[in-house]
Formats: sequence, structure tokens, C-alpha cells
Amino acid sequence: MIRLRINYAKVDALRYIGHLDLQKVWIRVLLRSKIPIAYTQGFHPSPKLATGWPLPLGWEGQNELIDVWLDLPEEQFIDRNPTWLINTLKNNSPTGLHVKDGEIVPLYSPSLTILIQSARYLIRKPESVSMELLDERRKLFESSSEVLVTRRDKTFDIKSMVKNWRYLFLEDLGSFIEVDMPARDSAMGRPDELISALGFDPLEWKIIRERFLFDGNTEEPADSVVK
Repeated sequence: MIRLRINYAKVDALRYIGHLDLQKVWIRVLLRSKIPIAYTQGFHPSPKLATGWPLPLGWEGQNELIDVWLDLPEEQFIDRNPTWLINTLKNNSPTGLHVKDGEIVPLYSPSLTILIQSARYLIRKPESVSMELLDERRKLFESSSEVLVTRRDKTFDIKSMVKNWRYLFLEDLGSFIEVDMPARDSAMGRPDELISALGFDPLEWKIIRERFLFDGNTEEPADSVVK
């Protein structure tokens, strides 16, 4: 058995399917690819796979992660190179699911939700909001000792969750806020709540999860593409 970690993008119409439906899409891709999936033990075996933190409906993910256990001999991957598997998955993926690359990881290494510590987001500014107004709201946000928001009857300081804020302008795509926010059980940052805290309607802003960050990893993604 091997454990394949796949890096992929979830874009276009696929942004509007939920986490459980996305898992079903992955199972169909694996079956269509004729790649032998490993199954869980017990009375109701199911394909063995585990994703990173779920992506909310409507958000785009550019470097999402999923671990898939496959019923293939380890000896076949002595060099840990899964290129042929990745190419097969690429050829059998639906529109909106873009398989980028992958790697073989140890069978019993920690789960993605344990490894992931934060996520980097791109938030596209609507044309109706000027950079002057956005910068004014940012300064007000940063000058506040705390900015409280409420989620499911819990109140917390969202200011403490915002790291490495910067502006980006991408030709033909517009202006973006780029921020890092925590992505772990003890703290889960949401950029839509940041936009609300700035006094804007988050439904007017496009949210892209650019990539996950593991502990201490803040390097720029080599192959991130914004669409």
C-alpha cells in the first residue's frame, strides 16, 4: 500500500460543491483512472482518503491537498516518483478539478489537518471599492487594539489572526489583499469575516485559498495560478 498526497486546484463550477460531494468526485476520478484504491476496514468499507481543511462553498482553492491510500506495492515507487499516477489522474479529472502534482508520503505520517498550521488567501477587491477607501479601513483596523467578531455564539479577536497582509496587483485580474490566517482545530481564520470587519460585503469579494502553510512555512508557492 502507498499513500499519495495530491496537490490540486478547485475552481470554476466546482467551487460550488461541498466537501462530501468533492470526496465523491475524487472517488469517481480514481475509479475512472483504474487506480486501485485501498479501503477502510470494518463492516462498511469505504475508500481511504483524507483532505486538508474543507473549502467553504464559493471559494476557490489553488493548491488544495488530499491524501489517497492506494493498493499498490511500495516496491513500485522506490524512487518515490508518482508521475504516472498524477498524469493518469490529470487525464481523468472533470472541469474545475486541476491535478497539479503529487508525492508519496509515509503511510503513518500525521494527517494533513495536523500538519497544516495556516493558510494563505488572496481576496480580490471589487471595482466598486477604491484602494484609498480600502487602505483607510486597513489603517483603522490595524490601529484598533482588537477587532471582535462573533461566529456561532463565540466572540474572538480577528485582528490577532491576520498575518503578512499585503496588496497585490495582477494584470488583467485586478487588485488583491493577500493574508495568512490560522487553519487548525484551535483557531480557524476566515477571510470573509475579515472583509466584514473592514465594513465591506464579503459576497462582493472573490476569495481564493492560495495554499496551505505547514509549521513555519511562509515561502511563496512556486506554481500558484490565480484565475
